[in-house]
Amino acid sequence: MKKLASLCLLSLLGFSCGTKEKEVETKENSDIEYADDNNSLLWEITGNGLTKPSYLFGTIHIIGADDFFLSDVTKDLLSKADVFITEVEINNLAGMNPMDMMIPGDSSLSDFMTDEQYKKVKSFYKEELNMDEAIFELTLSRMLPIMIQQQITVAAFGDQTKSYEMELIKLAKKNKIENKGLESLGFQVGVFKSIPLDEQVTMLLRSVDSLDQSLEELNEMISLYKKQDINGLAKLINESESSKELLNNKDEFLTDRNARWIPKIDSMVQDQSCFIAVGAAHLPEKEGVIELLKAKGYELKPVANKE
Repeated sequence: MKKLASLCLLSLLGFSCGTKEKEVETKENSDIEYADDNNSLLWEITGNGLTKPSYLFGTIHIIGADDFFLSDVTKDLLSKADVFITEVEINNLAGMNPMDMMIPGDSSLSDFMTDEQYKKVKSFYKEELNMDEAIFELTLSRMLPIMIQQQITVAAFGDQTKSYEMELIKLAKKNKIENKGLESLGFQVGVFKSIPLDEQVTMLLRSVDSLDQSLEELNEMISLYKKQDINGLAKLINESESSKELLNNKDEFLTDRNARWIPKIDSMVQDQSCFIAVGAAHLPEKEGVIELLKAKGYELKPVANKE
């Protein structure tokens, strides 16, 4: 499949242990090459009394296998970490009721669309995803529109895809590194559900009607990610025409979650080296994780993350 829905842009997508009497600053890691500019997906976290450095890495949740890359320095730093932190604990995906992905009550997708619009969506799935209309009715017709849209996103990358989180967890398991999460899967589903149903429907219909534009945005997103241009990714998201509804809910998807993570990260990095992997869209801007950690007193340096 050579087309994509707007939801592709989502793919980017504790408490203090107290004041120490004597602050112990981490020494700069002489084995690490730092980037000359801020174009990096990988950032070192030091200062603020830490005795061990930790690392912050920006992921893209799904990407074509041909575009996937993972540098030796990233793999090396993860292998040396005490704990691997992801948005959701990958080894424990409990906490979500399947019914949370469904439209509330006895309603279905057809109740929120005209007959013509509903027919268009079913035809799209038949033509592009080879899904029989009867199967669509049985499996997807009662799902939240944003969840249906995710199916388009996955299919857009074709059969050969990779997930940064899954590849990193394989490395963590190989090195017997514990995995912890910053939030529950149930909480993440709640974030999706916070978007009003009418806006979710609008996003789904736009994905079906404006696939060429969405594909163009996807190609740009992948290009910026491979360049490790996190500020460029932020600009793309902020100016996206195909994800207006997501921007209307940016606080729920990005800003508020970033703020919730900081005290947890602050607590986790105090006495252990953490490798923290979250969607790349969470890293940049004033209210991104990098600047929020700096505001807590940490020093963050971009690591040269060469393929």
